[in-house]
Amino acid sequence: MKALVNLIVVAAAGFLGYAFEPNLRLELTGISHVPAPPKAKAGNPEEQILSKVNIGAYSPEQYPKEVTLKKPAQVSAPGSEAKMTLEAGTKVTLVKLDTGALVISPIGIPNVTGTVEIHHTDFREQLLAVVPAPATTATTEKPKPMDAMAKNEPAEAAEPAAPAEPAKPADAMAKAEPADTTAPGDPAMKEPTEGANPALAPEKPAEPAPAAPTEFAALAQDEIVKIMQESIKSGQVKSFKLEDVSEWTSAEPEELNGVKYNIGMVTYTGTTFMGKSQLKGKAFISGGKVTNWINPKSGTDLK
Repeated sequence: MKALVNLIVVAAAGFLGYAFEPNLRLELTGISHVPAPPKAKAGNPEEQILSKVNIGAYSPEQYPKEVTLKKPAQVSAPGSEAKMTLEAGTKVTLVKLDTGALVISPIGIPNVTGTVEIHHTDFREQLLAVVPAPATTATTEKPKPMDAMAKNEPAEAAEPAAPAEPAKPADAMAKAEPADTTAPGDPAMKEPTEGANPALAPEKPAEPAPAAPTEFAALAQDEIVKIMQESIKSGQVKSFKLEDVSEWTSAEPEELNGVKYNIGMVTYTGTTFMGKSQLKGKAFISGGKVTNWINPKSGTDLK
């Protein structure tokens, strides 16, 4: 009976230690009370390949013109809060490559744009089919002299500059002395006798000869009338015609600006704002011709 009690006590102690002491369970059975973490799933092979695409190795000219959305994207017009959602599978225009994202636009609607992450499009898949443009700067540049010294290679000798062409004697004379354009027989060719060379002095324009004053000769009335008629016939005055004149006469000579004139007077029919009227005309005669027709009342010229 005592042995049975001892056995029960030992069994109870073992059960309590197994149940309430996790470390003891791990030591006795090798089974932990903490569930094991799930095994990591193998990465997507396609994503692993796409992650190795170096976008910086491609030039902007090699980017695709259009890409296809893998996930929905939103676009909007500038200054508008209304947004339009483009479903997955929609083909859009690639506007430009932004930092870690693409700026896209619906095909045919250039003023509506939006931003989408690169891996949410087939941008990288299209680049896989394109060979990156080779760098041309490193292959086309010639090594500089310092690079050649670092590589223990002789630097290319600089080409000597072409010697300046010596000036021709004729050119030197043309630059040193002005060309002589003086015509033969020109007074400027005469040698100066005293003072500065007159050939270098500017020529003075010839002063016009003063007009010879016309000597005044008094004319008879019939001569004055004849001169006035010739003036009207020639069209010197258009305010009236020969047939409009009803009276011809002469007046006392007058002096104007130091010149003495014979004076002729006419009465003619003219049109004014009040209708037909009898008007006067005055002719200044010098040298056998009418020099001027005026209105004797206002002193204005008659046209």
